[in-house]
Amino acid sequence: EEARLAFVAMTRARRRLYITYADAYLREAGRSAFLDMAQPGGELRELTRGSSRLAPDDVLLAREAEVLLASHPSALTDATLTRARGLGLDVAFLVDPVSGEPFEPYGEGRNPDAVDIDHFSPTTLNDYLKCPRLYWYNHHPGLVDEPRSVAMERGGFLHEVLQDFHEQEQEWRVLESEQQRRWLEDTLQKHIEGYLSRMEGVLDRKREEKQVRSLLGNYIRSITGMQHIRRLGTVAVEKRFRLQLDGSVVVGKIDRVNDVGDGEVEVVDYKTGSGKPMRFAYDMYFGPELHDVQLALYYLACKEGVDDEGKPLAFQPRFLSLWYPKDWVWGGMRQDIFSVGHPAGLKEYREKPLTSDDLERSRSVVVNAIERIKGGHFEPAPRELPGTCVTRFGSCPHAAICSYGGAPPE
Repeated sequence: EEARLAFVAMTRARRRLYITYADAYLREAGRSAFLDMAQPGGELRELTRGSSRLAPDDVLLAREAEVLLASHPSALTDATLTRARGLGLDVAFLVDPVSGEPFEPYGEGRNPDAVDIDHFSPTTLNDYLKCPRLYWYNHHPGLVDEPRSVAMERGGFLHEVLQDFHEQEQEWRVLESEQQRRWLEDTLQKHIEGYLSRMEGVLDRKREEKQVRSLLGNYIRSITGMQHIRRLGTVAVEKRFRLQLDGSVVVGKIDRVNDVGDGEVEVVDYKTGSGKPMRFAYDMYFGPELHDVQLALYYLACKEGVDDEGKPLAFQPRFLSLWYPKDWVWGGMRQDIFSVGHPAGLKEYREKPLTSDDLERSRSVVVNAIERIKGGHFEPAPRELPGTCVTRFGSCPHAAICSYGGAPPE
């Protein structure tokens, strides 16, 4: 079968076919038996790294040799240049001081003059804040398919289940806690088979089902238990918005909006990963070095955004909350609550009142990122965050092709 596939592949050549082999790989090798069976009638050329048998034409193309020589200007003596001229190399290129420098596809004179983008989103802007080059590869022009991790797939699935669950809230909210938990279990059962069928192995499916059930178990225990702030019910789930910001459009979805009374709401963003203490969450979302604008954009959308039909969302946020169902701390699901209205008076590890400076800073970060994207500024500037090439926590998914992140320069 291996031979048959090899021969079929050989017949697909249109003009020329090169077949190569080595005398040794990790052990002694040589010609394949399949090669003798094919009886190719082409020219046989034997190349070697042995110095006694080197010939320039057998080792490098002329352009490759020129680049390598230009990279070592100190070695370009008169004798070397004379020999290079005799081999037909471009001596003017060799002595040019810029020749041989790695090509950087960004920077002054190489950036796009302007970038026309239809709209932005919280996710794309967060990528830009992590590293402009990450945005370049992932979104615009989107040179590489953005990899989706298991955690991202799980997050999408949990959003789907919780949307279905809370859209039926009027029916189960009047029930006892145990009945509410059974309702969530029934909702999960409707979706989980299709989700787990995308997992490759039995062990993967069992492991993933355990993770999902653990997250949802913490979630339902928390929302049916004692609440740290008044929550009168769900106003909206997966609420789409469209926000005009200094002439640019930002679109997205708010995971959940809760009624907290007095015409005010709590805006909730679900997080399926591990949570962070409040002081780190503040630094991440609203601090001087913030790098996640999701909650800031949710806040602006509530105040200034419209829905799919063009109607103003017209929500009055009092709380912007991060919910981490993976973490069970202090007798409940971890919740980081940022208050933008009257504070609830919770402990500092649960609640952080935001100032007008915090909100204005986050808005300025969004506007500045959009302006730089539109101006074509995609030079690498990785921050020490998960998903970049300079962090100890994981790595950039594009390190293999980005010259800044580890790939050989062009």
